Amino acid sequence: MTEFQVLIGILTTARAYPWMSQHDFDYMLLEGYIHFLKNQLSEIKAVDPYAIKFAQAFPSRSPLSMRDFKHLTNLIKVSALFHFAQRPLVIRKIKPETAAEDPAANEKKEIEERYIMVTRHDYDFIMALWNNIQETTETSAPGHIIKFYHEAVEDAAKEKQEFTIEDLTEKWNSRAEDKKSSDAIRRWTAFLCSIGYLTSRPDPNDKRRQLFKTIHANQKSRNYTNLQFSSIFTLETLKAWLKEAEQIFAHNSLSLKESLISERETSIEELYNRHFLSETCPHANISPSTSEASLIEKSPKVDENGKINKLRNFKTVYWSDGYYGWHTCAVCGYTKLTSWQAENFKDEKVWLCEDCKEAWEKQQAGDA
Repeated sequence: MTEFQVLIGILTTARAYPWMSQHDFDYMLLEGYIHFLKNQLSEIKAVDPYAIKFAQAFPSRSPLSMRDFKHLTNLIKVSALFHFAQRPLVIRKIKPETAAEDPAANEKKEIEERYIMVTRHDYDFIMALWNNIQETTETSAPGHIIKFYHEAVEDAAKEKQEFTIEDLTEKWNSRAEDKKSSDAIRRWTAFLCSIGYLTSRPDPNDKRRQLFKTIHANQKSRNYTNLQFSSIFTLETLKAWLKEAEQIFAHNSLSLKESLISERETSIEELYNRHFLSETCPHANISPSTSEASLIEKSPKVDENGKINKLRNFKTVYWSDGYYGWHTCAVCGYTKLTSWQAENFKDEKVWLCEDCKEAWEKQQAGDA
């Protein structure tokens, strides 16, 4: 069944049974949260201390790159605002210069502005999403042609250094539900040549045929590149940003707090260690590659028996408000977005991912 048939099936089902497509409880919760965000954050903006470093690291080689940069930076800010309860708060207080002679008047006229700080979590999450569309965006190639390249062309290149249209047609039709003629495959192959993914030459044994060959990744002529952004998140950059921000105006002062819902002040070092330091701030791989993106770090898998034994060590599992983020699961070893915590019989607390939490619940129900 193709994706279009699936879509048509969903649409017709909704028309046949309209009550099935009404808003469910989860939808209402999300809708309520968005309304809450609009009300609570109407006068609060996002601030990104690493925006300049990110701009310097981002490849600005074409109008498409500039368009992507704008979209990415906007999405990163939206991610921070959406997770405002887990993001640091920057408070900026401004004293009017004209009231400098009267300290009492200064206090009354003091203006306070609040900003949600973008963290490494937001960069990691958005860059991992961008990984899924980066290649199609930077090459202007349709998604089905990029899929054809990775699933058929690369597979053919593993078997032969040079291959023909017939080879590619056979490769594609052997695995794809939507079979294609050799003429369609020829058009796709011509497009891949035009964007610098393939080269071609006449077959010396048959001048009517073309032989194709893949171009090595670092020889591709377009702007598709592997990006490394991890190096921009340094404590020195964060301190330099804070110093520069405090010096913009003479009567300008900044303070840092844990979050919008916490009044506890935090130091720049503590903030960095919690939200930007890679060793203590688990994050997804934000170095896009030509393969499918993953929103979790690759970690050694635990065998099923080992997983079961680990789950039996927990006496309780619960959700920890205010700590939703990237955490390494104590059972499977993967780093995922979660806020589930478990306690063992020694009262030690560890993080659990959603999947292992559900496995623990099933195990408890089975034991009962």
